[in-house]
Amino acid sequence: MPEAILLQLLEKAERWAGAAGTSLKRRAHWSPSSFVVSRRPEERALLAAAAEVYDLVGATPEGCVLMAELGLDPEAGAMPTHEQLQKRHAEHVARIDAAAVGGAGLCAAGGAA
Repeated sequence: MPEAILLQLLEKAERWAGAAGTSLKRRAHWSPSSFVVSRRPEERALLAAAAEVYDLVGATPEGCVLMAELGLDPEAGAMPTHEQLQKRHAEHVARIDAAAVGGAGLCAAGGAA
């Protein structure tokens, strides 16, 4: 894909992200809650469109090189690897075990019995 088109797509996506109160440089930090917490429906739509364009441009070889030159992380929207998911699961299990050993239990923090 021509570089001019990729630049236009990224510029549009940055404008949409800006309208939603964020930037493409923060793409790695966007979580599902980024799309719903205190955002109006039109902001959520703009942010979702920005994320989609960012991820699609980063998925192309030309886009990956261009984004790296612009200081953007083309891997920011990528799905976690199997190893990253295993590490996240192990950390989650360790937190549950630590809460159980501490005697507080998981429900005590939420007030449920």
